[in-house]
Amino acid sequence: MDRAQIRGGAWATVWIACGAVGVAGFSVSSLLPEYSALGAGTLEFSLLVMPLLFGFLVGVMLADYDLSEVAVAAVLMTVVTLGLVGIFFLTPVLAGLPSIVEGLALFTLRRVGIAAILIFPLTLTGSIVGHVFASTFLTSGNLRQEIKRLQQQTLQWHAELERIESREASAREGPKKPEGPKSP
Repeated sequence: MDRAQIRGGAWATVWIACGAVGVAGFSVSSLLPEYSALGAGTLEFSLLVMPLLFGFLVGVMLADYDLSEVAVAAVLMTVVTLGLVGIFFLTPVLAGLPSIVEGLALFTLRRVGIAAILIFPLTLTGSIVGHVFASTFLTSGNLRQEIKRLQQQTLQWHAELERIESREASAREGPKKPEGPKSP
């Protein structure tokens, strides 16, 4: 692996982690509306739209990768998000608060399950749509140069093809007979 591939992989990991932290933050605030700073009307919005938006941004940022790699990035982002949501809900256990532990496991499992059901398809859809958008409308400089080079090669091939076809047409007609003197 060369430095560019390592750097690209590192940046992809950074974008996946940033997307996961953002989605986890909005998901936890939506799953705990009593303690959320968001308004009551924005809770559903943040749980349903934010995974789509962060997935879209990750798809745009990973536009130089194949679509299958972007789908894997969406899966990784979802797994990291669910891990962060689970850690947040299990924080009382990690802090050693014994009075809360009894019903916390089922509560945490239900909340992480809800988050998994809602976040995974939205993140995957958003990342694929973002990748397609970026591939279609936001082409990189190298890709534009490659497209121009291919267009020039295509024009050269068409010119060569026309020249060959004109040669073949003149060979089919055969040599032209000289015309004799015209009679008055």
